Amino acid sequence: MPRSPLAPGGDGAGDPDGILLTLAQGALPGWATGLVVVAAAASAMVPAGAMCVGISTLVARNLLPARREAARMAVNHSVVVLAIGLALTLGILRPGLLADLQLLTVSGFIQIVPGLLAAIGRRRLLTAPGALAGLVTGEAVVTWLTLAEVETHHVNAGLVALAVNVLVAAAVTALFRRPVASPTMDSALGAHEDRKDRETRKDRETSKDRGPHGARGPKTRAAMTTEEGERP
Repeated sequence: MPRSPLAPGGDGAGDPDGILLTLAQGALPGWATGLVVVAAAASAMVPAGAMCVGISTLVARNLLPARREAARMAVNHSVVVLAIGLALTLGILRPGLLADLQLLTVSGFIQIVPGLLAAIGRRRLLTAPGALAGLVTGEAVVTWLTLAEVETHHVNAGLVALAVNVLVAAAVTALFRRPVASPTMDSALGAHEDRKDRETRKDRETSKDRGPHGARGPKTRAAMTTEEGERP
């Protein structure tokens, strides 16, 4: 069997991107290897198509909106061609860039977890400046760890950045947390307004109970008979 250029000792030794084709070529016949190659290309086209549709729709509807449908479709198709051409160029010049972007996306989404958890419940564990400072710091750290290829000793870069995120958010929250409001003029005014509301409600109930002549409660039959006898 001929030696594969991607096999150990070949021209592409140590290339992790070709390990699937290397294993397929070594374990399968030629026609089955072709099926594996076609399946790999198809599996790569599915997420690429979804990304292109999302990018083109975003540009055509928000960044470069057009009134006419024909102009909108032209912008949409142009953006798809431009995105695919740019992805192909970057894939040839920098093969690891797309993988780095995918890692940045996943690790970057993790950085919003402290802010979301702090917003749940009645008591706010983090203030808005603290959550924002932690988010920005976490994104900066995960970008630096991913693009600079810093060694994290088999620990995900997103988790390392998340730890820094939580520390910064807690520190900023502790420094800029507002003190608990003490009983001041505002509480006194609130108590006065509550007392005034209770008195107004009590007056309304009293006015409902009074009769048409101001007498409290309904008239008795004897009083009504007396009034009828006094009339001329």
